[in-house]
Parts: sequence; structure tokens; C-alpha cells
Amino acid sequence: MKNKKGFTLIEVLAIIVLIAIVFSITFLIVNNVNDSAKEETIQINENSILAAANIYTEEFNKNLNWRSNDEETMVCVSVEEIVNQGMLEKDKVGTNYEEYVVKVIKSDDDVNSYHLMKKTECKILDTKPPVINGENVEIEIKDDYDVYNGVEIDGTGSEIINKNVTLDGKEITNTKKLDLGEYILIYTAEDEGNNSVEFTRTIKIVDTKKPDIISLEQVPVSSNNNWQKGNIKVTGKAKDTGSGIQSYLFSKEESVDKNNVNWKNLTSSEEEITQYINSYDNGKLYFHVKDRAGNISSKEIQLYIDNIVPIFVSKNGNISLNSIPMATFKDDQSGIKEVKYYISTISTKPDKNNKAFSTSKDISMSCRTSYYAWAIGIDKAGNISEVESLGSYYRSCSSGGSSGGSSSSSSNSSSGSSCDVVCQMQKNSEAWHNATSQKEKDELHKKNEELAQQLPGSSFNQGNGTWNNSSGKPIYSVSDSDKKKSSSSSKTSKGR
Repeated sequence: MKNKKGFTLIEVLAIIVLIAIVFSITFLIVNNVNDSAKEETIQINENSILAAANIYTEEFNKNLNWRSNDEETMVCVSVEEIVNQGMLEKDKVGTNYEEYVVKVIKSDDDVNSYHLMKKTECKILDTKPPVINGENVEIEIKDDYDVYNGVEIDGTGSEIINKNVTLDGKEITNTKKLDLGEYILIYTAEDEGNNSVEFTRTIKIVDTKKPDIISLEQVPVSSNNNWQKGNIKVTGKAKDTGSGIQSYLFSKEESVDKNNVNWKNLTSSEEEITQYINSYDNGKLYFHVKDRAGNISSKEIQLYIDNIVPIFVSKNGNISLNSIPMATFKDDQSGIKEVKYYISTISTKPDKNNKAFSTSKDISMSCRTSYYAWAIGIDKAGNISEVESLGSYYRSCSSGGSSGGSSSSSSNSSSGSSCDVVCQMQKNSEAWHNATSQKEKDELHKKNEELAQQLPGSSFNQGNGTWNNSSGKPIYSVSDSDKKKSSSSSKTSKGR
């Protein structure tokens, strides 16, 4: 038997390498054949393409991007564009026509030359750098202004293939985020000939719009021009869509300078501006706001504030029987609203906030009683003057009387006014208490019976041995306690 010997590993690898080399050579040959076939297809139809390019150039001459250098003026026309315009049928150019262009060179005798080539071969020699022109401008803050607005970039011989604008080394496209101030922008451009240029332009960001004052009101609101007193809160609201509100000022002046030292800075967290006013000479208050650019807006408000109390001027006479003099007050701010009076049998000066003060001066004075009168003036804001004394009056038993606390002598007759009658009955009562005999008491009692008949409407009556007035108060009584009181009252009266 013969032994069969197989391939070694090295022999197998060698065969594989050999096969790969043969395959690569075959692929390159086939690929070159295909490329040649494509070029041959284009070359076969070159005359048709150039003829169509001639028609295209004549029709679209004004719209073509002609480029020039020192030697020639030319344009590259895409075969695909000629086909798309319907000047050449696809079946006459082959399947790879998108890769080709026609280079058209303009001549002085208006007879152009046409050359079919691949896109990558259609180039023009350009040695001139681009030109950039533009003027410095002022832009309103926060405007979305395109930095290329007002700028012209000319390739001067070839297309611009790259351009940009930078500020402090960073690319910028618009001015919307720029704050107030001047900025230098750097423009750069590069053409197809790799020529580049740099251009600087100054843009100034400004704010020419005044702030908007939304509202200005007094708190609490003064309705119908009502005067108020105390601390009045004035609240103003303002906004500025440009540079923003910087400061504010409440002033009596209608206009203020932007450099006025009294401007108050406004913090960014404040939505409304408040000022407390407790006195004001002029009725108008002006609210001024200033933005960061120095623009000022103003608004006025009519205030009705009065914290000054009225002043007593005079009285038209003295206090007399059942009559109180009229008091006069003045107030230079809101004016006098009303005058109130306080009438008492107590000499102590009342507090001006005492609720017993009234606009009424009506009074019916009792006999043998001292009366004291005071007055206060109240202005339209509610301020109350100091309490002013109008004097005093003592009504004696006679029909007359006197001011200043003096009194007139009383009559002992059994006739006269009601006051005289009551006064005489009071004296008889005092005498009755001091009488030592029953006969004397009976006589005094009889006199009071006769005097009581002179009083209208039976103002006095006798019950259980006691004479009472219309209020039920005893004129005289048999009780020891009343006797003591009456005796004490008699002594006091005599002391007067």
C-alpha cells in the first residue's frame, strides 16, 4: 500500500495569497474598464453637451456667475443643470453626467469657447483678496440685529467660500444679547483662491426709549378729592423693556436732571416703588424713573394730605344765659370741616377726643349752677385743634346772670321767673331744715305751696311731706340725711 501525502500548512497559505493577488489584479482591470467606458460615454456625447451648453449660456447669460482674473472671464455650467432645464436629454449624456461641467470662457469677439471636464477640474486662478464694506451703526438695545446687515462682501474674482464675524474672539451673529456700549466686530472672508481679508466695524448699542410708568396711586386711594392725614403711602409701578430701570425719585419738582444727587437706586427684586408722605406743601407729587441709559419718565399725582391741626381765631362774644358763643378756627391746608362744643358744669378742661363734643350749642341752664364751655375745630382731614375755652357762666336766682364765674344777687320775692321761683323754694327748704319750731316749718311749707302754683305744668308736687322737682329730686325732706345735705348746701351757698 502506498502512503498518500497531503499539503502542508505553509503550502496552503501560499496558495491563498496567490489567489488574493490574482483577484486584486482582476478587480483593478475591470474597474478601469468601467471608468473608461463611462468616459467614453461622455466623450461620445460631448458634442451634444457642448451644443446644449451654448444654448444655456445665451439664455441665462445675465444670471450666470461670471468670474474674472487678469487672464480670462469664465463660468462653470453644470451638465446636470443643463439637463434639468430641458436643453439636453438624459439618454444622450450617460448615467454619470452629474460629475461633469462645461467651462465657458468668454472672448472679446463674443465667441465663447466651451470645454467639457469634471467638476474638480473647473477652477479659475484668483489672486485678488475679497473686499468688505460697511459703516458703523447704532443699534437699539435688545434688537435682533443681524451683524451682516449693511455689510457687502465681494469676492472680486471668485466665490466667497468662508465668512464669519467675531467679538472678543467669539463668533457672533446678532446683537440681541449685547448691553449698552460700543463694540468692535471683526469680519473675515475667504474666496475660492484662498485669498482672505479682515475688516473691523463699530456697533454702538443704545437705548433711546423712555421707561413706561404703569401706575401711580395713593394708598389708601383718595376718592372724590378727600383729604387724609397721617402717613400716606404712594405707590408707583414702572417698567423699561430696554436697558432697565436704574433709579427713581419722588419730588415736588416737575422735572429733574439725570445727575440729581437725590436719585435712589432700584434693586432688581423690586416690582413696585413705595414712598411714605406725611406732610406736603404742594398738592402735586411727581414720580420720576430713570433707566440705565439716562432716559427719564415722569408722572404726577394730586395728593390731599393735611397733618396740621386747625388754629383758634376768635369767639363772637361771651357765654350767657342759655347761650354759647360761636368759635372760629382756621386751617390753611384742607380747611375747617366743623366746630364742636363741650358744655359742662365741671371746670376741668376736657380731652379733645371726648365724644361729648357736639356741633350743637343748645343748653337750658339750671339755677344756681356754674357752666363751662369749650370748643374744638376739626379740619377736612380729621385733624383736631387744641381745646379752646369759651368762658364760664353762673346762673343765679335772678333772671339775669354774669360771665366769668361771677353771680348776681337772688330775689326773695314770691314772684318772678321759674328759675326765681325754684330758687326761692330751695331757700325755703333750707330754712325749713334749720327751723326750730313747727310753726315756722308750717309757714315755710305754705310759702312753697304758693310758689309751686306759679310753676307751669305742675313741675313740682308734694308727696309724703316731700316736694319734688320734675326729675323727682326732693326740694326739702323730713329725713335727717337730706336735712344734713341741705344744711351743707345752704352753707356753701351762703359762702358764695
